[in-house]
This record gives sequence, C-alpha cells and structure tokens, in this order.
Amino acid sequence: MDTAKKKKRIKTAALLLLALSLAAMLTVSLSLSYLVANRSKENVFVIGSVGLELIENGFPEDKQSRTLAPGDRVTKQPCVMNTGSNAEYVFISVTLPLYEVITVNDEHKLNETEKVRREIFNLLSTDTDKRTVSAPADFTVSDIGVLEYSSSYELVRADEDLEKNTHTYYFGYKKLLQPTNTPTEKLFEELQLRSLLEGEVPADAENTVTVTAYGIQSDELPDELMPADKNVPSVDELSAILAVYMRQEVQL
Repeated sequence: MDTAKKKKRIKTAALLLLALSLAAMLTVSLSLSYLVANRSKENVFVIGSVGLELIENGFPEDKQSRTLAPGDRVTKQPCVMNTGSNAEYVFISVTLPLYEVITVNDEHKLNETEKVRREIFNLLSTDTDKRTVSAPADFTVSDIGVLEYSSSYELVRADEDLEKNTHTYYFGYKKLLQPTNTPTEKLFEELQLRSLLEGEVPADAENTVTVTAYGIQSDELPDELMPADKNVPSVDELSAILAVYMRQEVQL
C-alpha cells in the first residue's frame, strides 16, 4: 500500500489523562494531549484499522482525594486494551512538568539552598521486576523523579522540551497486543508529588502530567519495520516503529 493510501487510513485521537494544578496544595483536573494535528473529538490516536482504549483504574473522582501535599500519592494505573479487530503494537507516553524548586529530605531539611530546575513528580510501580528510568545523557535537566515502570514495557524514547518545561517518556509494550478483553499490565500504579519546600510552586501555576496511548496495526508495517519475532518485538524494533509513525502528519 502506498504512503498516500496509508495516510488516508490514519485515524487520530488521543487519550487524556490528568492535569495537575498546583496551588498551596496540588489539585488535579483533566487535560488532553495530542500527538499530531488533530481536529477529531474522539481523542484517540490510532494508525490503521485499530481500536484502542486507555484505562486508568483507581483514579479518585472527588477533588479532595486528588489534592496532594509534597510526598503525597494518588492512584494512577494506566494500561491499554485493544478494542479493535486487528493485532497492534501499543505505546504509552508520560509527560512530566519541570519546575525550579528546592527539595527537602526525610528530616524536612533543605537539600539545597537555591532553586534547581527538575521534575516534580515520581512514578511508582509495585511490579516485583520493576525498572527505573535513568536520566538520559542528552537531557539538560538531569534531576528527574523516581520513575518506576513495569517490566512488561520497554523505555523506547525520551524527549526534553525546555520551552514547554516538560520531559516526555515513551514506553512500548513488549508483546503484540491481540484484540481481546484483556488489557496490558499497568505501566505504573501511583503518581507522587516529590518532597518540595512548601510554597515553592506559585498558587497560580499550572502543571500537567499527561499520559497518552498509541496503537499501530501490525499488518500496516512495511517489511523493513516488521519485527523478527512479530509477537515479541525488541526494544530497538519498538523504537523504530514509534519513530517512523511519530513523523507522519495526520491527514483529516
């Protein structure tokens, strides 16, 4: 199938997650995130004849439960379900805000005397074989949170946007996801506000933590991108698949 025809088959829409608005304490609301130009109201990103649902179990509905002080946690368990009729490779991205703040230790003493630009959230996983993200060598801002994730995923990409003050991490699911009612394993289980000096974030500041799911139909892949083992792609193969499709512009 030629490129023009493939582009016509691209359907878009993103799955949201959560926007965090910081006041004296942290208040959570919803926010949309888009991969490419998108005018669709469905808010889901798919490529090919694919169905995709981003699920978050346990996220509190009431505002009070979504109010965090430094060190507090909120349940957030992103996973993906293939709701279509074709197998697909799926990815989840997490975008975290950067802020200039002072952190404190367990004894409530300052870790530094001057503000440092850093991530202000941790991602926490209960997976017994969980992995932890190390600060990418090409990041200007190297002070990242404790970013734990399930061993069912591979970290395939990490982007830094200093204009938007964000870091975005892309995780690829390690198996070809079949169209069943069984979702992937949870990427992580909890979101935690790091131990910051009270009042470091202005009351009118807004910061977002956005999780987005992507689905790519396996049969749509060109031969050069098809994994050697179609059912269990390697980290390099997942990275190549994601890179190619992130460069495509959506034709609506």
